[in-house]
Amino acid sequence: MRSIKELLQVMLDNQDKIDSGLCSQAGILCFRRKITYEEYSCLKNYIKYNRPSKWSSIDAFIHRNSNFYWHPTNINSRIKWIEKHIKLNS
Repeated sequence: MRSIKELLQVMLDNQDKIDSGLCSQAGILCFRRKITYEEYSCLKNYIKYNRPSKWSSIDAFIHRNSNFYWHPTNINSRIKWIEKHIKLNS
């Protein structure tokens, strides 16, 4: 199994589906066989337990009680979150 850093890099390299949400993107990557089901489960748990602070942006605050962390069209915040967590896992 690949590391969280490597899995986040796969997400970053496949930005075409990033507007569907981080967990959904991980599911799509699994469906497309870019990551295994085990990697998907690990990645989904990582995303869940590293949810952005509701104070990190207005969008995160608005979506604090939602399954989405940001509005579906807010791709830049998702990319920044992934890049931040790649660095944290380096």
